Amino acid sequence: MSAPDKPATPAQVRELLGEGFSQEFANRVEEHLGVDVIVLPLGKAGYSLHLGDRHVIVVGATDRWFRSNFTIAHELGHIFSPPALRDGSRRDENAANAFAAELLMPEVMVRSMSWTDPNPHLIAEHVWKMGVSTQALRARLDYLRPPVSDAVRSILEMPTSRLIRDSLLSSVASSDDVTERMARSARRRFPQHLLTDLRKAVESGRAPHASLAWALGVPGEEDSEESSGELALDLLDGLI
Repeated sequence: MSAPDKPATPAQVRELLGEGFSQEFANRVEEHLGVDVIVLPLGKAGYSLHLGDRHVIVVGATDRWFRSNFTIAHELGHIFSPPALRDGSRRDENAANAFAAELLMPEVMVRSMSWTDPNPHLIAEHVWKMGVSTQALRARLDYLRPPVSDAVRSILEMPTSRLIRDSLLSSVASSDDVTERMARSARRRFPQHLLTDLRKAVESGRAPHASLAWALGVPGEEDSEESSGELALDLLDGLI
């Protein structure tokens, strides 16, 4: 799919992303929605912008994969919202949060599940497969108000990492799977096509080598007189 040019509902976006999308969210967003995803050390959760004619989501690197997932889903809410809502207002932010919640935790799915059985293994599986935190799931249940037992609420008071560590069955995800998901969320990431364009720009002299080194997250080994500081994203504009 090319970059989005019209509003879409969470259900429409979910269908495009396909089954199990939260396990490889960034890749699915690029492949099926035409939206690039960049992961960098940031002072905030993330934001969205345009580079050239493409939508780009920039996500703060973190080992909390559930936080990255919600940030990506939230920014998709901005990208796919009607133009009248894209004004940076509180209403705009609330709509993006609602979009993210419905994308990751669809009402139909949540209501089809039992929330009265205090089975920590099952709840950990729900959290893992939805790709959300216990806090986000707790808030979703409070909003949708299905029957929820006190015992289930108590389980959802646990930090996400503890619930996953103590209760996620190896038949659902191995310890290595959990580690890889954390590492993928924390790892600097640029779309392959952007790295290719940037490499070609460096090779042709249209961009400094430091820009490619920055994107790759490595020290610059050429042009040592160039600044080693973080370069602005606008230096990449026009390369894609």
